[in-house]
Amino acid sequence: MIPRGVHQPSNPETEPVRVLLIFSPSGMEHFFEEAAEGRIPLQAVPADPDVLEKRDVFAEKYGYEFVE
Repeated sequence: MIPRGVHQPSNPETEPVRVLLIFSPSGMEHFFEEAAEGRIPLQAVPADPDVLEKRDVFAEKYGYEFVE
């Protein structure tokens, strides 16, 4: 479980880990699939204003908002 407010799990160890995320209700998987297909960056803040706008419009479609 990732607590509310934690936006990204971390791994303080040196060995790779696997993370299984389960969303309920379903549908969040489409967010990640579409982001990958559209090559929309989800971690780093885009330096290009056009890419930033594309990311924000995309997130709004799913009811999400990126905060800095």
